[in-house]
Amino acid sequence: MDAMLGIRMKMKKVWNEYFALWRKLTGRKLYFFYIIHYTLLFLILIQFVFAPFFKAEKGFVWHDDGISQHFTRLVYISSIIREGLCSLISGKGWSIPMYDFRTGFIAQDLQIGFPQILAAFWPMDKIDIFYNYYVIINYYLIGLSFSAFGFFFRQKPLSIMVGAITYAFCGYAIFAGVRHPHFVVPMIFLPLLVIGTEKVLRKEKAWLLLCTVFLSLTTQWGLYFSCMQAIFIIIYTSVRFFDVYKEERLQELLKLIGRLLVWGGTGVLLGCFVAIPSLLAILGTGRVGNDVTSFKNMLHYEISYYKNFITDFTLMPDEIGEFFGSWVFLGFSTLTVPAVLLLFFDVKKKKERSLRILFILLTVMLFIPAVAYVMSGFSNISGRFCFGYAFIVAAILMFMLPRFVDIERGRMAVVGILLVVYFAIDYFVVKQSANQVKPFIMLLVAVLIYICCILAGEKGKQWIPPCCLAITCFSVWYSSYLKYNSNEGNYVGEFWDDPYMTLDGDQYSSLSQSKEIIEDKSFYRVTGDSISRQELGVSFYYNLNGLSAYPYFGWSNAYIKWLEEMEVARSTNKHVVYDLDARASLISLASIKYFAEREKELSFAPYGFTQVDNIENFEEKDVIWENEYWLPIGYTYKNYMEKKQYETLDVLGKQEAQICSVVLDEVPRLSSLINADVTMTAKKIPYEIAEMKGLTWEDEKITIEETNATLMLTFAGIPKSETYLRIINLDLTNGDSTQYWWLKAVTDNTSASAGFVADAFPYAHRQKTQILNMGYSEDGYNNITITFPSKGTYCLNNIEIWCQPMNDYFRQIDALKEDVLENIKTNWRGLTGTISLSTDKFLCLAIPYMDGWKAYVDGEEVKLYQANTAFMGVELLAGNHEVELRYWLPGLTVGIILSGIGVICLFALVIYQIKSGK
Repeated sequence: MDAMLGIRMKMKKVWNEYFALWRKLTGRKLYFFYIIHYTLLFLILIQFVFAPFFKAEKGFVWHDDGISQHFTRLVYISSIIREGLCSLISGKGWSIPMYDFRTGFIAQDLQIGFPQILAAFWPMDKIDIFYNYYVIINYYLIGLSFSAFGFFFRQKPLSIMVGAITYAFCGYAIFAGVRHPHFVVPMIFLPLLVIGTEKVLRKEKAWLLLCTVFLSLTTQWGLYFSCMQAIFIIIYTSVRFFDVYKEERLQELLKLIGRLLVWGGTGVLLGCFVAIPSLLAILGTGRVGNDVTSFKNMLHYEISYYKNFITDFTLMPDEIGEFFGSWVFLGFSTLTVPAVLLLFFDVKKKKERSLRILFILLTVMLFIPAVAYVMSGFSNISGRFCFGYAFIVAAILMFMLPRFVDIERGRMAVVGILLVVYFAIDYFVVKQSANQVKPFIMLLVAVLIYICCILAGEKGKQWIPPCCLAITCFSVWYSSYLKYNSNEGNYVGEFWDDPYMTLDGDQYSSLSQSKEIIEDKSFYRVTGDSISRQELGVSFYYNLNGLSAYPYFGWSNAYIKWLEEMEVARSTNKHVVYDLDARASLISLASIKYFAEREKELSFAPYGFTQVDNIENFEEKDVIWENEYWLPIGYTYKNYMEKKQYETLDVLGKQEAQICSVVLDEVPRLSSLINADVTMTAKKIPYEIAEMKGLTWEDEKITIEETNATLMLTFAGIPKSETYLRIINLDLTNGDSTQYWWLKAVTDNTSASAGFVADAFPYAHRQKTQILNMGYSEDGYNNITITFPSKGTYCLNNIEIWCQPMNDYFRQIDALKEDVLENIKTNWRGLTGTISLSTDKFLCLAIPYMDGWKAYVDGEEVKLYQANTAFMGVELLAGNHEVELRYWLPGLTVGIILSGIGVICLFALVIYQIKSGK
C-alpha cells in the first residue's frame, strides 16, 4: 500500500513538474517544447486519418493526375536533376535538358519547390516511397506553419495546437492533400506570409516575408497560387492597417507600401528566373481568359451551393456544384461554429475587429462566382482559394478558444441556443445528409464536457482546452472518415498501391521491351492505340520519344492547332494529348516509327506498318509495328504551299497538301522552291442511314432517348483506302452544361472513339468537328455503327464518310525521304545533324514549333519557319550542311537578369541592416 502511494506521489510530482514546465518555458524553448508535442500528436493522428489507406495498402498516388502529372514529375526530377548534377560534378559537363524530346511537345517547367526538390536525392525507382513521405510532410508543415503564426501572436500552446490541427486537416486539405499534393503547399506559405506582412506593418525586419515570397513563386504551381496569396495579403494588409495606424494614415500608408515593395518585391525579383518563364508559358496556352463567363451567372451560384455551404461547414463535403463552384471544401472542426458565433457576440471589441472583417470578406468571396473566376487566373470558376478561408476559420478558433474558459453563463446560453438553431436549419431545412446529425452530437458531447468542467470549478476549467483538442482531433478524423472510408464511394480505391507496376503494364513499357526498338539507335518517335491517361507523361521513363502529354502549361500551341486543323479525334480535356488516331500521313509527318497495338477486339495498326514484335505485359498483350514509310526527324520538300492557299482546302486536302508540299505562313526566300497545287484524292462517300435505335436526328438536332443509342450507316467504301468518319459540329452545350462523353464508332473489323465536351466544361477543347479514323481496308468498308452514350438533345449538323486511297502514298513518302537529316545527336538544348543535298530544298524538322527555338546552318543563324502548322523548318541550298537547333526557355534571360537584380537588392538589404544596427 505504501509502495503504491509512493508511486502515485511520484507520478503526481512528475505531472506537476510537467505542467510547471509549460508555464516556465518562454520564447524559442517553449516553441521547441511545443513542436515535440505537436509532432507526437501529428504522428498519432495520421494513423487514424489515413488508416483507410494503410489498411488497403494504398499509397497516395491518385489514379488520374496523381500518376500522369505528380508522380511522374517527381520521377523526372529524380532522374534528370540527380544525374545532371552528378555529370556536372564529375566534369562531364551540363546535361540537365532545357528541352527534352522524351516529354512530348512541352517546354520545361522550372517550378520545383520544397519538398519536391528532395526527389533529386531519391532513387528514381523508389519515388513511390518518397511520394508518400512527401504527402505526409506537407500536412506536417501546414500545422507547423500555423503554429508559428500562433506563437507570433502570443497565443497559448493548446489553443495554437487546436488551430493547427483544424487548419492542417480541413476539408480542402483532406481532399487535395492526397489527390494533388502541391495544392496544399500554399497552405504552408500563407501563415508565414501573414507573419512577414505583420512584421512590415510593425516596422520590423521582414526576412520571413522575403524568403516565403521567393519559395512560393518557385514551387510547383507557385505562380498560380502566389497570385491568390498576394490578393489575401493585400486584403489582410488593408484591414490590419486601420488597427495598427491611428494617425497620419496617408503618410503611413505610403511608407507601408514602400516597405512591402522592398521586402516582398525583393522576394519577387529573386524568384523571377522561375516566375517569368512560367508566366509567359501560361499566357501562351490560352488557359488565361477562358470564356466560361458566358455560361454562368457570375454574381451568384445556384441555391444548392449556399445550402451545401451551411451543411459542409462542419462536414467533409462532396464538391459543391460539379464544376462551377468546384473545389470549395470546408469540413472544419465542430468547434469552429461556436468560435465564429462567439467572435460576433460582442462586435464592440476592437481587438477582434480584423478577424470579423476578414471572415466576412472571405465568406462573401466564396459566395460570388466572379471572384472564383478571378482567383483562378481567369481560366475557370474554381474555389481553390478556399484554403485561405480555412486559415481564417482556424485562426478564429485559436483566438476564441481562451474565451471558452471564461465565457459568462448568459452568453454561453445564447451561444447554445444559436448552435441549436444552426443545426436545426442544417438538418431540417437543408436536409442534405444523415451525417449532419453527427457533428451536432459531437458538439453536444463537447457542451456536456464543458459543463462538467465548469461545475468542477477553477481546477475543472483547466481541462477545457485539452478537451477541445481531443474534440478537434476526433472531428478532423470524422471528416477524413467521411471522405476516405465512406460507403457511398471508394475514394481510397482511386489510388494506386504500386504506380511502377501500373506503368509497367502500359504501352510505353511494351515498346521499351521490344528487341527491335532496343537495337534501333536512330532518332524516332513511338506511339500506341491504347496510351492510358496514367502514362501520358512517362515516355521519358523508358527513354522513348513520345508525343503524348498531360501538361499544366508550356505545350506547343502550334501542335495543338495542327490537331485542330486535322480534326484529329481528341480527348475530353483541351491540354491532354494521346496520339494521332493511327492516321498514316500524320504519323509519318510526326516521325513516328513504332506503334503499339493492344490486342483486343476491333483493334488495328496504321496503314504501312509491319509487325516486328509481340510483348506480353501482365495480362495485356501488345503487338509492336514498324512504319515502312517512316520519315526521320528531318525530311525535305521541293515544293511549298502558302497558308492562305492551304486554308481554302478541305481537311483531308490539307492532310494531302502536307505530304506533297511544305505549308508556310509566308513565301520562302529560296526562289528555287516550287509553289505547288495539290490534287485532292480523298473522296466523300454517300451513305444511307440503315438503322436508328434509341435516337432521332432531324433539322441538325439529334435527340438521344436511350443510353448508348446507335446509328448505323451503310455505304460503298473504296478499296485500298483509309476510311474516315467525320462528325460535324456535335455540340453538347445546353446552357450551363458541363457534360462530356465519348462517341464510339465501329466497322466489321475496327473501332474508334472521340471525346466531345460542352463549352461550359472548364477544360473544354471546343473541337466540335472531329474525324475518327476507321482504319485501312483492302476491300473497303461498307458500314459504320455510331454509339451515342448519353440521353439528351444536342446539335449535330452533319456526318460525313471519306475514303483516302493510299495508292500514291509510298511515292509521296519516298519523295520526302530522298534527302534527310542524318547523324542526329541530341543535347541539353536541342539537336545537331548533317544533310547532303543535290538541289535546293526545304528541311522540315518534326519538332513542335514553339517560341525559344533558333536554327543554325553551318554555324550561322538562319530564319526558322513554322512549317505544316505544327513543326519547324529551314531553307537549304544544295551541298553538305551541318544543322543545329537550339532551345532557350522564353523569358528565362529576362528572369535571370531580374533575379540578379534581386540578389543585388538582397545584399543591399543585408548591408543596410548591418550598418543601421536593426
